[in-house]
Amino acid sequence: MPESTPSRNHNESKPNTKLALLDAAEQLFGERGYEAVGIREIVDLANANLAAIKYHFGSKRDLYNEVVGRVLDRARADGNIWDALIGPFESPLGACEALGAFIGMHCLRVLQGGSSARAARLFLMEAMWPSEAFNDVIEEHFRPCMKRMQDVISRVNPGITETEAATLAESVMGPMVYQRIYRKIIDSVHLDGQPIEQRAIELAERLTRFDIRGIGGDPAMQEAAISASREAVRAACRRAGQGTEKLPT
Repeated sequence: MPESTPSRNHNESKPNTKLALLDAAEQLFGERGYEAVGIREIVDLANANLAAIKYHFGSKRDLYNEVVGRVLDRARADGNIWDALIGPFESPLGACEALGAFIGMHCLRVLQGGSSARAARLFLMEAMWPSEAFNDVIEEHFRPCMKRMQDVISRVNPGITETEAATLAESVMGPMVYQRIYRKIIDSVHLDGQPIEQRAIELAERLTRFDIRGIGGDPAMQEAAISASREAVRAACRRAGQGTEKLPT
């Protein structure tokens, strides 16, 4: 449908219509998930009409995929933490350091909330209530990341099978998902007034030690990974100009 075709709201041709649709869809999908949101709700919130979705995206599913991509791009504005897991690594120790850095950055972003929390919410809703776009999300965004994790684990512990590496990757991600889902509850129990940087470092140290030991890393690997996690948090805080801020009580 050409942009010049008259419409009920006469707004498909406005340059901000696509952005308005993305904003509306992100809000609604983030609140209720893909299946629970109708396209009429999206266009009404965006002050557009039904034809605008077809014109700009093709379908609700294509709109959703673009929303997911946009949310992830925003979350990665300060860097894609999964890039820390890109090899090759010269040694198992180097792979441990990479995993430690990843855990540190992940812990910091969990505590910061913001864009990464919105991205996680979309993924969690997709996991709990798979939509027709489930395979799109998994193949484009989730599976490549988990493959990186498995490759790192296999480098740390070369004697394991591919299936064992996949299981261990899930075990590494489990505590991180727990920290994300139960963040408010955890914070309500630990109202210690610590600055974000210090809280992230301590959380990363605990998770890193647990994870490296769990995937077969020796004490030296554990210490190297913990050091890398600590430095990753400090470096990210320096770049963002934060770290002394306290978590809300």
